[in-house]
Amino acid sequence: MRVFAIYDSAGNIRSLMATPHESGGVGRRLEAGEQIATFDVPDLPDYLDPQEMNNRLKEIIETNKVETAEHRPRLVSKDY
Repeated sequence: MRVFAIYDSAGNIRSLMATPHESGGVGRRLEAGEQIATFDVPDLPDYLDPQEMNNRLKEIIETNKVETAEHRPRLVSKDY
């Protein structure tokens, strides 16, 4: 599953949107100071029901942040 992460300058994820790989982008206007990055999340299957998908996305937000130190955004554990 492809995930679009909207995050702030500290890497805190403000929202996640999941789309199948073959679909287009997302339509959301960014607020001042927000950035967006796309990540492939292989352990997030597209067959999950909407409630389970929301639960998994919330879990990703709670346990991860976006790291940009190497110029290419990547998801890393908040414990990193």
